[in-house]
Amino acid sequence: MHSEDEVLLQLDRELDIRLKNLREKRSSAPSSNKGRTPVSVNPVVDALSSLSAQKNPTSGNLSKVNNLHLAKEQTGDECNSENNYSGKNSKEEESTVDVDDTLKMGRLSTPTTTSDDVNESADSVEELDEAKDAIFDEFLDQSTQFRLKALTTKIATLTEALQITQLECKRLVDAKQEAGATARAAELSRRTLSKQLQSQQKELAKHQKTNKHLQERVKELTSECQALRKELSSTRQSECERKSAQSSSHAQLTRVRADNASLKEQIGHMKMKHKEELDCLQSTLAGRNERIKELERDHRNFSSLMKKQENLIKVLNEQKANIGIAKAAAGLEEKFLELIAPLQHS
Repeated sequence: MHSEDEVLLQLDRELDIRLKNLREKRSSAPSSNKGRTPVSVNPVVDALSSLSAQKNPTSGNLSKVNNLHLAKEQTGDECNSENNYSGKNSKEEESTVDVDDTLKMGRLSTPTTTSDDVNESADSVEELDEAKDAIFDEFLDQSTQFRLKALTTKIATLTEALQITQLECKRLVDAKQEAGATARAAELSRRTLSKQLQSQQKELAKHQKTNKHLQERVKELTSECQALRKELSSTRQSECERKSAQSSSHAQLTRVRADNASLKEQIGHMKMKHKEELDCLQSTLAGRNERIKELERDHRNFSSLMKKQENLIKVLNEQKANIGIAKAAAGLEEKFLELIAPLQHS
């Protein structure tokens, strides 16, 4: 694309330079050559071709083609540098002097012509000028058509590239919207799980407090049991000491035994009851610990998912920056089209 643009710009510059030089020559020819035929790009060839046209009218077309070819070559050489252009002007002046000398010698050598011959030569010169103007206009039309075709092809290519860019931008916008919806859903799920985790933590704290209270109660019951054991041992001691007074203390001993049996039964029931409660609490605590581990694993998974989503958002931001660059390039292309619009009209 850049090479084609450079070639087109170079062709436009060369054509403008050639047109400017040819127009300057055509505008300066009548003022500098009053009373004579206009001097073309190569005056020697024009003079010889005019003389040959007067002698042989059928060779006029060939001289026109030669003049056009020589004009193209000289205009291409003149747009290279100013030094070559000044050198060629000096050569043209010398060749003009040579043509004048040859014409003077021809006038001296040829017999005097009549007014009819002068009119015929003037008509032939006018026809030659008209033919030169027609060929010059045709050359301008062909170059303008070539530029219009090249610019039309370029505009079609740029339009197609702009359409492709618009489709890509639309696709990126859709992808961004989908990514935004996914991110919002993930954020909502994360908040829900965070709330669930907080509630589970509150329940865990509550169960830990209950477990602590039950452990304190078990300690109290253990101390009571130890006290009862001490009392039982003291009672047995008193029973051993009071064996001699068995008759008097039999009723008391029976009562103490009954109390001891009831206390043992109560202690057994209390042990069984607290053992069941302790087992239930331990199983509940184990289940809560497993639930906490599952929640921590889910939290890690969601953290990794959030990191992936952040990476995806970074990629989307980079794509957005690329879209901005593409829009800037499209703006530059529109400015380029606005700049070449005057060239199309010209």
